Amino acid sequence: VESMVSDRLSAFLEENPAVAKRIIAKAVDAQHARLAARKARDLTRRKNALEISALPGKLADCQESDP
Repeated sequence: VESMVSDRLSAFLEENPAVAKRIIAKAVDAQHARLAARKARDLTRRKNALEISALPGKLADCQESDP
């Protein structure tokens, strides 16, 4: 089944280069969108990690007591 579909698809794409170009363009656009989404997700994760590591504002400074 796989070889027959591959052969027919190859023949179709060779006979219809405009369709092949549209399919390739959509695949490239999808790849760019995936990369942009990954960058945005990574940026958000980095920002959250930096915000979490900061100490909250309610903590008081250390005080030394001499008994």
